[in-house]
Amino acid sequence: MLRQFAIGILISWAVCGVGRAAAPPTDDEALSANVSAVLRVREQLNALVAVDAKELKTALAKPDAARVQELLDPHVLLVVSINPESRVKVARGEGRAELRQGQVVPVLIKVVNEAGVTAVLRPTSPQADVNTKDRFLELKMHTDKPLAAALSGRPVEYAVLLLTSRDAGRREATIGFDVGQGTQDLGFRGEVPVLFTALPSTVVPVSGRVRIDGLPLAGATITFTPIALPGPASVGVTDKDGKYTLKVVGTEVLGAAVGKYRVSISTAATADGRQERVPAKYNSNSYLFYEIYAPRTANADIDLTSR
Repeated sequence: MLRQFAIGILISWAVCGVGRAAAPPTDDEALSANVSAVLRVREQLNALVAVDAKELKTALAKPDAARVQELLDPHVLLVVSINPESRVKVARGEGRAELRQGQVVPVLIKVVNEAGVTAVLRPTSPQADVNTKDRFLELKMHTDKPLAAALSGRPVEYAVLLLTSRDAGRREATIGFDVGQGTQDLGFRGEVPVLFTALPSTVVPVSGRVRIDGLPLAGATITFTPIALPGPASVGVTDKDGKYTLKVVGTEVLGAAVGKYRVSISTAATADGRQERVPAKYNSNSYLFYEIYAPRTANADIDLTSR
């Protein structure tokens, strides 16, 4: 009788769920938790992802994995795919390849894991090899909490790759990933080239007005080309009042790096084939120079003559 009573209690516990382990998270729930952790890391590094915060919050709360990916994927630099045989291939994502000289820049990585691999994801690059003369890059995965060193094994997750460029300017690096010795599939692309624009360590806002014979010069391209300075040029276009604002070439960053520049001004590039209105001494044979100092904003007004 006592035995039957004990069995009855056990059955009651099973029916009522007493002592039952919580159900594992679904793939959507796991991705929501993963993305929330990635966003916290980006916030800690002062590198917020430029997405619609309200839309993303809603997608994470549902959770809606498809919508989360739709919002994040335009900001992914590299997509790592692991096929069912655990072979790795890497593809370029839609995210901007922008670095800053001497500073750690976090970039977003998407992992599509068809094999359920739970190994450590390791980044590699010849341009990060300490034994090569062309080294300019440092790279490592962000593995501190709330992220982890190993993959989760879920079909999709995101990770943060930390990149540091020693140089400024446009530099190409080949970046690859593996999840263990011999996993890079030679039949696929286990690595991919990425052309980076590394901004100089200090960029100063630069704007001004261009006049020719005392009148505003509209529709002119102003190019600041660095002299003996490793870094990209900066370019601006004048409006109807001759005003311009410089932007670092290949980026959306306003300004120019600290240093000395040769300045060229031309209307040929923006005048729909019309004759050049600026003498060669200001463009192809320019003798104009300008030096930018930190940290103040530069006001670079330029007065030209047509003779």
